Amino acid sequence: MDKNEEEVKVLGQNLISDDEIEKMAEEFMEIEKSTLLKDKSVFPKIIVASAIKENDKRAIIVAGVAGGEAWNSSESKRELMADFGKKVYSTGFKPGMVFLVSEAWLSVQPNKELNEVTMPSEDPNRKEVLIVNGLSIDGRSILKSCEFEHFGEEIRIKPDDIVKIAHEDGGKAESTLLKHFYMGYVKASSGEAPSGRTKIVRMGDSENLEEGNENETIH
Repeated sequence: MDKNEEEVKVLGQNLISDDEIEKMAEEFMEIEKSTLLKDKSVFPKIIVASAIKENDKRAIIVAGVAGGEAWNSSESKRELMADFGKKVYSTGFKPGMVFLVSEAWLSVQPNKELNEVTMPSEDPNRKEVLIVNGLSIDGRSILKSCEFEHFGEEIRIKPDDIVKIAHEDGGKAESTLLKHFYMGYVKASSGEAPSGRTKIVRMGDSENLEEGNENETIH
C-alpha cells in the first residue's frame, strides 16, 4: 500500500468507522425483514450514505430498483449502478458508503454434480436470503445476509445472520457491482451525464430511514 492509499484508508475510517458501517447494515436489514414479512417480497434498492455528518446525522439517498430483465442482467445491473452514481453526483451529494439491499439465492456448499458456472438460482440446494452488501469510498466492504423460507403464505426468517466486513487490500470480500456506482460518480465529475434510467425516490437522514415508500422503482 503506497502513501496515498494509506491516507485514503485513514480518511475513510475517520469519515465512517467500521462500527458505524455494521450498525447501518444492521438497521437496513431490520427494515427489510419488516418489509419482507409485510409484503412477502423485497424490491432491490440502492442506499447511499453521505461522507460527512451534519448535526450528528448522516444524510441518506434511496433509489428503488426495477425488477424484471432490467435487474436480472449483469450488464444492466452495472449500467444502472453507474448511472445512479452519475445521478447522485448531479445532486452535489458526497457519498461515503453505498449499499445494495435485495433478495438473492445463495449456494452454501459446492455440488460436485453441478457445472462450475451453474447459477445459484439453479442449485437444488440453494437458500433464499436477504442481502445487505455495502462498499465504502475507501474500499471497505460489508456483506450481511439472513436466510428465510416460504411456508405457504407465511414467511419465516431464520435468526442466524452472517456478517463480514473486510478491507479491499486484505484480499477478502469486495463488491464489483457496487464499484460501478463510484465509477459512475467519477465519470460524472468529468462531464458524463446520467442517462435518465434512474431516479432518486427518497432523501432523508439516518434517523428516518423507515419513512417513505420502500417499493418505488427507478425508470
